[in-house]
Amino acid sequence: PTHINRHRGVFAQGKKLLQRGGNIDLTAGETAGYSVMESLKILIDEGYDISRVTVSSDAHGSTPAKTPADSGVNNIDQLFQDIKACVTENHLDLSAVIKTVTINPAKILKIYPQKGILAPGSDADILVLQENDLSIFRLMAKGQIVVENQNPIKKGRYEN
Repeated sequence: PTHINRHRGVFAQGKKLLQRGGNIDLTAGETAGYSVMESLKILIDEGYDISRVTVSSDAHGSTPAKTPADSGVNNIDQLFQDIKACVTENHLDLSAVIKTVTINPAKILKIYPQKGILAPGSDADILVLQENDLSIFRLMAKGQIVVENQNPIKKGRYEN
């Protein structure tokens, strides 16, 4: 199930599902239940196997506007910001946290090893972060550079 962290009661049920060998998905940008940062810290601290945990977003998907100034469209960088906060603010291990958006979903969706790993024959989706602040230095998708020195080189169809 997805959106498992939107409600604390549902999150508790998600932990039971993990104990039984199921998979759960956390929603980036969540503020009503547990944030991704809080959720992953709880799961790691309580000894859950996070190889069956994924983090996703509804980036550029529409949501109900909460204020008149709210566009009702989720930020495209929310997923990255949440993963970054897990490491920079909550001091979780980057190698563990990054798996929730790389190898874990690839395996669950059965697109591994095409996706989710750097290996011969895989798609060469590579993210290089600045060591000092974890900002994006370079991003490659299918071997093509799309961000270089923190500047977008190529944009998606719906990006300005």
